[in-house]
Amino acid sequence: MSQKPLTEAKEILQLLSDIGVEHKTLEHPATFTVAEAEKLRIGLSSAGETKNLLLRDKKKRNFLLTASHSTEVDLIHLSEQIESKRLSFARPERLEEFLGIKPGSVSAFALANDSNHDVEFWLDSNLVGLDEIHFHPLVNTMSTTISFQGLQKFCDYTGHKLNIVDL
Repeated sequence: MSQKPLTEAKEILQLLSDIGVEHKTLEHPATFTVAEAEKLRIGLSSAGETKNLLLRDKKKRNFLLTASHSTEVDLIHLSEQIESKRLSFARPERLEEFLGIKPGSVSAFALANDSNHDVEFWLDSNLVGLDEIHFHPLVNTMSTTISFQGLQKFCDYTGHKLNIVDL
C-alpha cells in the first residue's frame, strides 16, 4: 500500500489495474448525494449503485458502510448488527483524517489511505456477488465499476476485512 495518501482518481485507477482488478470509469458532473446521482442516470446499472457513510461510535471506532443506494440505513439496527453502540455520522474532518478524502467522495476505495486500519469496512449484503458495484474513485466527478470479487481483491490488498451486514 502507498504511504502517501491517494487523492486523485488516476492514482486509485492505476492501483486497481496494478492489483488486477478490472474496472470501468465514467466521468459525470459532481454528485454529492444518491438523489443527485439518480437524477443524472449516468449509464450505470442501478443494481450496483451505492451510498457510502463514515460512521463513528461512542468508543470512537470508525466504520465505513457501503450500502445499496436503495437500502434504508437504520443506525440503531446497524449498531446491533456490528456490535457497536451509539453510531453517528463522522464529521467531515474525520473523512480527511482517516480516509484522506473530502465529503461527497466517500467510497471503499478510500480504504487505500487507511494504512493504520483505523476504519472497519462493512458492506450491505444486497451487494454481495454483484458483477457491477459503483464507487467514486476518490472524486465525485467520476464513477468506477468493479465486481464484488474485485472489491474482495481490493480489500485483501489494503488489509481490510470485508464484513457483510444485513441492513
